[in-house]
Amino acid sequence: MIFDNKKSTIDDVIEIMTRGPWKTKSEANLYVLFSFSYNSALKYLEYDEKELLEIPDDIRGLRSYIIDNLKKDSVGGLEFHKIRKELFYVIKGTVELNLEDMNGNKKTLTLDAPRGIYIPPYIMHTYKIKEDDSIILCVANTLFNPEDRRTHDTYSKEDFDQLKKINKFINRRKEIVDKYNIAFSEIPELIIQKEIKESDTTRHLYIIRIKSDTLNVDRNEIYRALNAENIGLQVHYIPVYYHPYYQKLGYKKGICPKAESLYGEIITIPLYYSLTDEDVDSVIEAVKKVINYYRK
Repeated sequence: MIFDNKKSTIDDVIEIMTRGPWKTKSEANLYVLFSFSYNSALKYLEYDEKELLEIPDDIRGLRSYIIDNLKKDSVGGLEFHKIRKELFYVIKGTVELNLEDMNGNKKTLTLDAPRGIYIPPYIMHTYKIKEDDSIILCVANTLFNPEDRRTHDTYSKEDFDQLKKINKFINRRKEIVDKYNIAFSEIPELIIQKEIKESDTTRHLYIIRIKSDTLNVDRNEIYRALNAENIGLQVHYIPVYYHPYYQKLGYKKGICPKAESLYGEIITIPLYYSLTDEDVDSVIEAVKKVINYYRK
């Protein structure tokens, strides 16, 4: 079993198969709730370092707790965690567990004793008790100070819904960036931004760079032509000393030739959540049309 540190999906929720029962010397029943390899156990004790920085105390560790005296139809959980990984077991009775990930995918499980599941970070979980006197056992990879809520790593349904909206915006921006990258990588007169393979980047700008020596006109003319195609554009990253204040201080053009060259060749095209697929296609077609027209 692999316990990754990431914003998990519903597919990362895994049922943990208990083993047994075996008869003990005392004629009782013995169950093995879980048995992990050394590497899996180490993975369970790995943490998202960025999230840990938000917690005032060191909450890394291992703890187990029991919730008992649960009455039929009572509801609990209604929370998610950013760091905590949980092994959730029903020790007695029956529990219905409702799960949801940041993409809105949902799963409902009915667990009877002795069954368990692994709940990774960023999974909203709510349980409903189906039998009186049910008992739940949890094993968590975090400690906490009961008197300091900042160490609890517990967040509400309201928090989850807000993060879901952000996740929706992020995913849509990434979809648009992917479409642009595929389309513009086929145009030799353009240079597109590269991302570090190991990064998880969400862009707020999409910038194309024209290769001036491959076109009959400069960036400004390309800008005007795209505007004529009803594409809203911007130009970013003007060298700071181009501004009047710095000009008055005596800064002259030419002191940062690479920055100036970049500024003279880049255009920012539309990238925002509410762009439809048709809008994105229109931007792509307009860029292709203008570049084809001015190609040497």
